[in-house]
Amino acid sequence: MKIVLLGNDETKDELLSGLNTDAVTVISVKDIAEFLLHPEADAFFDLAFEMETVRIELLKKIIPKPVFINSVFYTIAESGSSFIRLNGWPTFLKRDLLEAVCIDDSSKTKA
Repeated sequence: MKIVLLGNDETKDELLSGLNTDAVTVISVKDIAEFLLHPEADAFFDLAFEMETVRIELLKKIIPKPVFINSVFYTIAESGSSFIRLNGWPTFLKRDLLEAVCIDDSSKTKA
């Protein structure tokens, strides 16, 4: 499996601490536009998500691939898309279980 991550070092390290990195290839990117450079990836994690129209429109281009967003202030309905919302408060991403929400069954199956 190949995943693409955008976020600060702390959130990336937390998420990766629970993954079997032998089975997962992780590509770390510095900005949201770099997501589009990796169409072969299996999933995308925007751990630095901000509620901005331009960002949301760019992330929508990745769907139907799973797009996970770290959004502790905005609901998934407010983002207006089929993203999978993670609650990424400090220490939440390195737990055995992640708190995640999505609107439709298709996104749930992908997650």
